[in-house]
Amino acid sequence: MLDNTGQTVSPDNYTQNFTYNADGTMATVRFTDGSNTWTQTYSYSAGQLASVTNWVRS
Repeated sequence: MLDNTGQTVSPDNYTQNFTYNADGTMATVRFTDGSNTWTQTYSYSAGQLASVTNWVRS
């Protein structure tokens, strides 16, 4: 997977944390690699998954 700068990131090696919207759909996935927190955001249209962002480092 790619982050927002085009670098490869592998979340499979880390514990992932999920947040959900009020309607129960997944809002974000986050993980920390020890020095950075990575977030991927999900958006919906008419209840259907419309887009998933690249991983964003913060």
